[in-house]
Amino acid sequence: MLAEKISTGHFLSASTMEADMTEIKHWWALRGAKHVSDAAYAGIAYIDPSIAAGTLIPTATNMALLESFIANPQSDKNSRDSALDEIVAALLDKSAALGIQKILAFTSQKTITDRAVAHGMKNVGQYTGLYKENS
Repeated sequence: MLAEKISTGHFLSASTMEADMTEIKHWWALRGAKHVSDAAYAGIAYIDPSIAAGTLIPTATNMALLESFIANPQSDKNSRDSALDEIVAALLDKSAALGIQKILAFTSQKTITDRAVAHGMKNVGQYTGLYKENS
């Protein structure tokens, strides 16, 4: 069952970007990340201030990725749960409004898998993740 909540979140915009990214980077730092690039939220990002954020990254192939989800570890667990549901729903609604046909998400965490399935995504199994960073 998805959490019920009055929306307090918003999509990142030019007018909110600096404050929102300061907050998001603080959450990543609290979780031990050394550096988080603004580019991680350059797609269509949604934040519930003080609680959590995530982003939808459209591709040129009518697909998009759900990515860069983060929650404030100092916020209340129930608030995080509700905010993450709001963020996923807002990003999926935005993808539909944009005509995006396929949404992908990759995770190794069962809680994220369970949340995605609750929002209508299919669990298609486990795959090997590969990564390369160009310098």
